[in-house]
Amino acid sequence: MPIFNGLQVRTAVSKAKINYEISKLSYDQTALNLRKDIEQAFYDARAAYKKFMASKKSEEAATLAFKFSTDRFNAGMLNAVDFAATKNTLTLAQSNLLQAKYDYIFKSKLLDFYRGKPLY
Repeated sequence: MPIFNGLQVRTAVSKAKINYEISKLSYDQTALNLRKDIEQAFYDARAAYKKFMASKKSEEAATLAFKFSTDRFNAGMLNAVDFAATKNTLTLAQSNLLQAKYDYIFKSKLLDFYRGKPLY
């Protein structure tokens, strides 16, 4: 029976307390990181929605402009270069709308993941 093992036990208890505090701080840091990620995903989804709505209005305006340009081109009041530029503007607006839509869907699904909802 060792007589002086009390120092070893006290040292082991001190190390265990320190490891417990380290684990607790690590858990708290992980929880904070998760909260930050969830909040960032929320703000990203909200920004993506606003961008989607703005792209939708832009696409509607480009469609209307293209309709008017088509009418003017058919009436001979618009040259082919300006008509092609209007068509390119419409195509770009449609492309931006699709990108914004899928970005919004992706970010919404990321929020659903954090909420625990199935992703299908």
